[in-house]
Amino acid sequence: EELLKENALLREELLAAKAQLTGVATDSLPRDYRVITANVINNSVNNQQNLIILDKGEVDGVRPDMGVICASGVVGIIKTVSDHFSVIIPIIHNQSKISCKLDSSNNFGSLVWEGTDYRYAKLSEIPKHVHVSIGEKISTSGFSSIFPANIAVGEVTNVEEESEQFLSVDVRLSTNFRTLRYVEIMDFGFKQELDSINVTP
Repeated sequence: EELLKENALLREELLAAKAQLTGVATDSLPRDYRVITANVINNSVNNQQNLIILDKGEVDGVRPDMGVICASGVVGIIKTVSDHFSVIIPIIHNQSKISCKLDSSNNFGSLVWEGTDYRYAKLSEIPKHVHVSIGEKISTSGFSSIFPANIAVGEVTNVEEESEQFLSVDVRLSTNFRTLRYVEIMDFGFKQELDSINVTP
């Protein structure tokens, strides 16, 4: 428990430092993210709609639509919450869709799971003119109030044509969902404000 708390504090400091370096944060604003540590108490990897249950809930500050990560990368998004427990829709769920980017070019697309292998997903909607290298790292884009930018997602294993305009990229996920035990829930302090102005025309 003490190690998890220490890791959470280090994660908060790292995110704050990255924000300062990129000019996102200012001295007049508090740290953008607070980290809530949790234990996995139930998990599935062989279903089309896998779910993960955590031992933290509303009394711990957990709310729906919070991003969840682990030491190796992205896990998923909080779907439902009770007083003491919460349920994650992981990225290995056939309704999961997360904005991710290629680290070499910052071109972004949507990460989706095809429901076959918990170790792999696909990054779609990458423009066809973009050069994508095998082994290239994939990370979160930061284009939402759920995940900060540059959280590890995986690496490229294959590239194919998706359509006349886009590429489809196979991604080996950095998170091992079979051995997942400890996670960090990302509490973005300005989520409500950002969501209130982020309207679709």
